[in-house]
Amino acid sequence: MTDMTFHVVFTPRTFDRLAPFTRTLVDDPAAAVRVVANCCDADEIERMRRFAAAHVRVDDDVVVINDPSRAMVPHGEVLDTLFERSAERDFAFVDSDVFARAGFVGEIRRRRRDHALVTTGDVAWADDDRLPAGSIDLVGRHAIGHDGFHYGSSYVACYDRGAVEEVRARHGTTFRTAVHEQLPAAIRGRLADLGRTFRRYDTAKVLNLLLVADGHRIEHFTHPALFHLGGISDFLSYPGSAAPNPTRPWYATTGTGATRWAFARFAAAALDDLAHGRPPETDPSGALGAAATPQQRVIAERVLSALAELVARSPTA
Repeated sequence: MTDMTFHVVFTPRTFDRLAPFTRTLVDDPAAAVRVVANCCDADEIERMRRFAAAHVRVDDDVVVINDPSRAMVPHGEVLDTLFERSAERDFAFVDSDVFARAGFVGEIRRRRRDHALVTTGDVAWADDDRLPAGSIDLVGRHAIGHDGFHYGSSYVACYDRGAVEEVRARHGTTFRTAVHEQLPAAIRGRLADLGRTFRRYDTAKVLNLLLVADGHRIEHFTHPALFHLGGISDFLSYPGSAAPNPTRPWYATTGTGATRWAFARFAAAALDDLAHGRPPETDPSGALGAAATPQQRVIAERVLSALAELVARSPTA
């Protein structure tokens, strides 16, 4: 008997590479998965349906979210749709590039008893989940403040439905990203009262902050059973990634965006090699550049080890 259903959203051209990640989640008998297709084509959706028929322990079919005018619906909008369509007491979701080394639901469930929101799943490509002092943007990987305040993440999350419904009804907020100046004045005031105003807020961050502002408890923690690669969905879905002369979107050209993209490229190549029995490239210089730092090389080794473990456990979808 499962007691927690996790929505897993697949973006275009990602399912074949990332299905083995999701396959490990349902090894936990306390976990169920609801597969979600975000603007995927008919062939990919059919492969998802075959996967769901073989592995998924929920009754409904693959959830298809499609907008013909867009190549992909932003993740926060997808979460809004899923929240409104689902009915479970706990609204939970997990990124499609997260795999479970062991049972993972029990610890999340234990922490949820005392919190309206529990999040986990820090990305592997970076080691800075703490928000630096003086930051003007609240990005996804920064789940905890330099002062210990918990912002939560949108990587692996379990929400109390009643608390979310209460906050959404009171403030009209959503799971979507936000720009501070474009938020309603009342929400800006609540964030100011909390002392947590930023220029931009990543997926679900405003909702999480309003949960705290309204007296609910949230917690972010490192789950030892979960490995989250991070960033590979964007890489695989971007049409320019597979072009003869690969290109990248604007947000992946400088700074941490470029590092995230480079690690995704490195991991995608390693996954392909491992799945086909080829030894993967162990030197990250090809993806990260010759100036890869010693810490980035350590991270690359950690990523390769985890991907080898994943492929050994779940070589096919």
